[in-house]
Amino acid sequence: MIVALQPVTKKLYPPRPQPYFLPLTTLQMKTVICLLALLCPVLSMCQIPTRPLQPGDSLPTIVLQGVQNSPVSTIQLQQHKSQLTILDFWASWCSTCIKYLYTLDSLQQQFGTQLQIVLVNSTANDDSPESAAALFAKRAAAGKPLPLLPAVYKDTLLKNMFTHTTVPHYVWLYNNKVLAITRSNMLQANSIANILAGLPVTLQMKEPKPLRKQPKH
Repeated sequence: MIVALQPVTKKLYPPRPQPYFLPLTTLQMKTVICLLALLCPVLSMCQIPTRPLQPGDSLPTIVLQGVQNSPVSTIQLQQHKSQLTILDFWASWCSTCIKYLYTLDSLQQQFGTQLQIVLVNSTANDDSPESAAALFAKRAAAGKPLPLLPAVYKDTLLKNMFTHTTVPHYVWLYNNKVLAITRSNMLQANSIANILAGLPVTLQMKEPKPLRKQPKH
């Protein structure tokens, strides 16, 4: 029995056109790079966790913009793993917050670039940039100036990542993780030195309490 095989006919398609890219001039390349640089902070700030962060949680990329009292207006938290960052959530009506600004300033001077302190003033704490500015001006006029530490105002990002009901509220960030959330009594030089040296340290965590507005002093 002979079976006749039908020849297979291949369909011929025209060659697929290759994409054509116009060569970029040096000026155009610089423009693209600048646009990408501007977009990076915006993209990194979109990495917002779905729940408040707690000690032990990994830290997403956080870029703070509009930073005052700083040589740079943009700060990327935990840009260097070996640097300890302390976020100080404070308010101008909080006497304890004001008192410990001097402690934070002394610690910043003592540890230099190994420590990054950022004051965070949030609308959630019933405060405003105008009230803070009035406080600094009043203390300066009285001959008791407050230290000028890097600060962000009208915060809407960090207050949701590190929820709190009382101030001051200190968030310790180290090695791209949330190390601790404490009260002011934990702001001690020996604790910071041990953390930076990789030694064990015990930090008492802050327990949440209802928000209570403190009188001005």
